Amino acid sequence: SSQGATFYTLPEIQTTALDQGTVGVPYEGTLQANSTETVTWSADGLPNGWTVDSNGTITGTPTKAETLNFTVRATINGNVENTKSLSITIQQGTPDIKLSVTDDKGNPASVFAYGDTITIEGTITASSTQNRLLSTNEVELMNADGVQLETASVTNGTFTLKYDTGEKGIEATKNEQTLTINYGGSADLNPKDQIEVTITLNPKTVNAEVDSTILKPYDGKIDATVKLKVNESDLVNQDDDITAKGTGTYASAEVGNHTVNIEITGQGGDDTAWYDVKAPNGVTGEITKASAPTVNPVKKEYVCTVGSRGETQEVDIAALFTDEKPTGYSMQNTDTSSGIVENVEVDADGKLTFTVKHGTQGTTATMTVTATFQNYSDAAVKVEIKLIPQTQLNISCTASDVFYTGQQYVLGDISADKNYSGGFDVRYTGRNSTTYSSATPPT
Repeated sequence: SSQGATFYTLPEIQTTALDQGTVGVPYEGTLQANSTETVTWSADGLPNGWTVDSNGTITGTPTKAETLNFTVRATINGNVENTKSLSITIQQGTPDIKLSVTDDKGNPASVFAYGDTITIEGTITASSTQNRLLSTNEVELMNADGVQLETASVTNGTFTLKYDTGEKGIEATKNEQTLTINYGGSADLNPKDQIEVTITLNPKTVNAEVDSTILKPYDGKIDATVKLKVNESDLVNQDDDITAKGTGTYASAEVGNHTVNIEITGQGGDDTAWYDVKAPNGVTGEITKASAPTVNPVKKEYVCTVGSRGETQEVDIAALFTDEKPTGYSMQNTDTSSGIVENVEVDADGKLTFTVKHGTQGTTATMTVTATFQNYSDAAVKVEIKLIPQTQLNISCTASDVFYTGQQYVLGDISADKNYSGGFDVRYTGRNSTTYSSATPPT
């Protein structure tokens, strides 16, 4: 060297290789140099975000798998330097996948019903380990049995999986079940399996409808026969096969329109597991009047010479009905052409009153009373009047010289003397072998 000059030995860069880095994992490496002087480090060609400090520490977070080529510079005394080309191999990172599960309305959810769409949105960053390999940068959704339900591409670190449960790939068990998401990896991230999503899929709740009018004649019971169906518009798929059975009870057993309470007794069809059929509400049924009660005609006979002797006769129409008493009575018609029936009336209690005039034997008259009911059709009750021949009375007496109805009857069979002065009793026999005593004479 010339006089006054100072000579320095170039620093020897001893680092020949640097450790590998991993995508997403902060990297740190240290440069080494041999020099008696203090070495200051710098570098050219490092990616954005990477630095080397004056002490030779290289830091940065890899964002993709690649080889970083750069030049390091070791400097002493401000201007004496040595350089060296180095590289860092960045290997694939392992993905950290964050998920959100939402329903059809975009609300966070874990419980769904058959027919709902399950939406799983994910964000993938670098972090963990892998088990298997799918197509590059793709995710798949698997059911609890390991069957693939859906796939989606990952774009800019995000993906969206949508699964329509109407495809029946997830059973409607009403219990929690685990779906899994598998990530196929990318150029920068390794694959990852078995990312679990726990959901519950319930059957779809539908209300059955009445398939025909609920109607029956009055029978005194509240049982109702109902036929149910599930409306096609309520089905997830038009070809879903679901049926329902039910029983009904009227709110009253009386005639009229009544609310019918329906209970589901069973459901069937090939797709019954996917539906929960509920009974319809607000159903009305009708009970109509039963057929009119049958009543035999009432037949009354009067002696043609006297009729009813001017006395009012009565027939208790109400007493003819045992199942249900009538609610009203009216005269339907009266055949008065013969002229033997007069003063015909029926009151609110069902008492039919009338008088019968004398006339020619064999003469007839008919009175018809209509009885109305709450639960039965109107019943017509016929009362038939007939004039019959007079029947000769057989009269016997225990004493002589007895007069009856202006005629003298002499008994010739008394063995005692004719001057009998004791009491006597008259007995006579009328129609139908009816016997009367003078103590209670007939009308």
